[in-house]
Amino acid sequence: MSSDAADASSDESERRITRVQWFGLMLFVISVAAYYSIARWPPPAVPLTGAIEIARSPSPSGSPTPATPRVEAPTTGSGELSAADATTGDLLHLDVRSQDLCWLSATVDGTRVVYRLMQAGERQTIEMHDEAVLRVGDPAAFAFSIDGRAGRPLGRAGKAATVHITRQNYREFLDQ
Repeated sequence: MSSDAADASSDESERRITRVQWFGLMLFVISVAAYYSIARWPPPAVPLTGAIEIARSPSPSGSPTPATPRVEAPTTGSGELSAADATTGDLLHLDVRSQDLCWLSATVDGTRVVYRLMQAGERQTIEMHDEAVLRVGDPAAFAFSIDGRAGRPLGRAGKAATVHITRQNYREFLDQ
């Protein structure tokens, strides 16, 4: 083998190594860019406003009806709810109050109706037909009532809690 042929073979080998290195470098750069693009993808928007979100049953067409605030009227009386009243009424009313900064997610009858950070002193009224799933970021910063009756604590301070309230089990969540 002549020295010219050996030099040409060596040059070709170096070019292949250089191409493989560039290809590997480009693949690495593209992978890093893709990772950071996906990792920094914005999460779902969490409204931080004081807007009231209320669950309504779906309309006959299957689409949910628009949320409208419920006006709270002062009441008198014992606040006791008879079993007949609870089962004959169409809706259960959950009134949630944040006593401090508290994250709340509520899914009512299969539709997410609340997903936000509640400020201290805020109230949220939720109406349910069959079931509500509440996810509370800090149970110590959260209080609720069901049809005017105080609810029991849902967990320990600083430990997120998830509860599933139905028409059949809602009494288990009332403060005794």
